[in-house]
Amino acid sequence: MGQTLGRKADSILRILRRGNAGGSLTCGNMIIRAATAALLLLTLGVTAACQEPARATQDQARKMSISSMGRGASWPHIGAPPSPGSHASRAEQWRAESASFHEAFGVIKGSWTGEAVDTPSELRSKVGQYEDLIRTVTDSGGYGNVVLADTLRRLSSGLLGRYVTSHPSDYAVVGEILETNRIRLLDSPAVGGMLMEELELAPPSGKWHLS
Repeated sequence: MGQTLGRKADSILRILRRGNAGGSLTCGNMIIRAATAALLLLTLGVTAACQEPARATQDQARKMSISSMGRGASWPHIGAPPSPGSHASRAEQWRAESASFHEAFGVIKGSWTGEAVDTPSELRSKVGQYEDLIRTVTDSGGYGNVVLADTLRRLSSGLLGRYVTSHPSDYAVVGEILETNRIRLLDSPAVGGMLMEELELAPPSGKWHLS
């Protein structure tokens, strides 16, 4: 299954590159498209019985926000789609996990307005909301949550990059945000748990040491 997913991922990335060849995509739109590719990869190979109605997920997303999701609320473990030979109970678990993933992805996608951030306080607020949600989803573990966290970090970095380009004299503000209250994704519980699930090996010395 891993080789099949890898080939499909390569196809998705080639489509993304062709779409960006003309240079017409903005940074934020490209991030969203890359995250959409990850979303497609997550759902490949899942049976129709494991799919949640899109309309219900969209209705839930409208009632939530980045800040409310990242504000200490419990968040479920979201793993990878079940393989064809998986037990029926895993397919049932994936139904709930997939619904949570689509719900979160809808909220994340809707959070990117493309509007410029004009003040340091607004920048801290928006980046802080993304970073709070990164902590929430990575603490819960699983491949799906790694995809969500990576998407959030790309949006967070995109905001910082656009701001420092437009306000170069505020570079110290951006530096402070980068140094404060920001977790390293490779050291997060979600990445560690994903490696244990995929490799079926315990990490050396109690944790993975990734650079």
